[in-house]
Amino acid sequence: MKKRGQLPDAHTFTLLLRGLADHPQYSSAVCRAMSLYNSMLKPTSPVKPSIIHTNAVLTVCARHKDMDTLWTVLEKVPEMGPNAPDAWTWTVILNAIREEIITRPGDDPSKNTVDQVDDGEGEDITTQATARNAEEQVKREQTILRARRIWDGVIQRWRRGIVHMDAQLVQAMGMVLLASSRERNWDDVFSLVEQTMGIPRMIPKWTPPSAKKPRRDEEEDSKRMKESTQDEHDGNSNEDINSSTRMSSDEYGSEFDTRIGDSPSTDTAAYARPTQATLSMLLEASRLLRSNKAATGYWILLTSSHDDSQQPRTATGVNTKSFNILPDADNYHSYLRVLRLMRSSFKAVSALEEMVSRSREDRRRHGGRQGQSQFQPARKTFLITMSVCARDKRNPQQLSHATRVLELMSSCLADPDVSTLTRYFDLAHGLNDEQALRGALEGLHPLVTNLRGMLTYGRARDVKPVDHRTRDAALMLMRRMLGAYGRLLGRRDEMRREENKRLKTQQASLRKFVERVEKREEGVE
Repeated sequence: MKKRGQLPDAHTFTLLLRGLADHPQYSSAVCRAMSLYNSMLKPTSPVKPSIIHTNAVLTVCARHKDMDTLWTVLEKVPEMGPNAPDAWTWTVILNAIREEIITRPGDDPSKNTVDQVDDGEGEDITTQATARNAEEQVKREQTILRARRIWDGVIQRWRRGIVHMDAQLVQAMGMVLLASSRERNWDDVFSLVEQTMGIPRMIPKWTPPSAKKPRRDEEEDSKRMKESTQDEHDGNSNEDINSSTRMSSDEYGSEFDTRIGDSPSTDTAAYARPTQATLSMLLEASRLLRSNKAATGYWILLTSSHDDSQQPRTATGVNTKSFNILPDADNYHSYLRVLRLMRSSFKAVSALEEMVSRSREDRRRHGGRQGQSQFQPARKTFLITMSVCARDKRNPQQLSHATRVLELMSSCLADPDVSTLTRYFDLAHGLNDEQALRGALEGLHPLVTNLRGMLTYGRARDVKPVDHRTRDAALMLMRRMLGAYGRLLGRRDEMRREENKRLKTQQASLRKFVERVEKREEGVE
């Protein structure tokens, strides 16, 4: 550009910075981004940086996990004026903090388990690993506490009308809380949504098991966090954050309180509008807290139509308006995972039927084309639902619900899912009921016929052959079905002559296919 006499303008710098952010494999991207940003800050620069450029630089630092440079850039941002931090600035910062939390070593103590061996210095390696995990846990909670302090400053700016609250900013803070390993942070997701979106809590606020006597490990973590907070340098963020968010450990959690008289007006523009991502976040918090009431309440509240008779009651016992969000596939999967913990097969099958119905309506709206619906069930959709049925052992309708899942899968998927079929067979076989096993084999027969075609000719919409893992799992299922056929047909029952004749035909056809595949594999070997 310079050789042709074209000087870069503000849009040119924005494109360059965003390009550096989109290539995290470029090791010197942060240095190049800072060089461009500092050149714009020079008095002789014809282009002065705006908050758009600042956000782009922060995104580069966040993508490359360079938190020190990120805080350095944030210190130079003015507190007020057109170049003050906006909603996207705080979104980038909170997302960067979350990445710092989830990539911190030692997050999962179970992955760091080692055998108890002496290291030659009188201390076993297991003790050292436990100490390292405890230290990393404290550092992780300190990082979350920093995010909570930042959020306190954001809320103050929002209440003064300086920062616009949107769903992405709420999502960023909520994901930081979900990255924690403490129930208090998970529960604060509900308070966060109530504070910023006006969606009331479905369950009362979380209280520790013993409020008077906290657990010993929590006391030790609190002491370490207090000591670290006192020694920590306050220059990691700009002055506005430090002046408005100085909280002691005793105030931990008050930043999500909805204070009467200090909330924004009831105008719809004041609160953020919940989205599908918000629903997934609430369902994930409900799953971590194992709260069926919260998951069901938020699901009905956010997805149902404006019918007051169907609205759930909140923690205060009042009905609320609905938001009429159309859940996507990720929302359904999150909801099904909560129902799996609660062993609620009826609700799971109802949700699956609703998803299939919406998918069909969406396809009809698009002229019957595949892949156009955001509600299209995937293979894992049926697997999760079948696992809900498998866990609901006390339900007398367990097998009928599982059979309904098979029927829906056969109507939605051209190729059946082997894992779902195996889970269904395990469910029926574990009932120790001959009639249930007969019915399960009858229900599996048409799907296994399609499975045989998939193993022979490949998937319906893919010319590639089936992978070896799927092939082995399918053959294992067929062998187990042959064993079940043999046990049922080994008993003479004149009352079931016609039924046994049909089962013998299915058994002979399946055995012939399995033997042919085995001979083919032996010839290849």
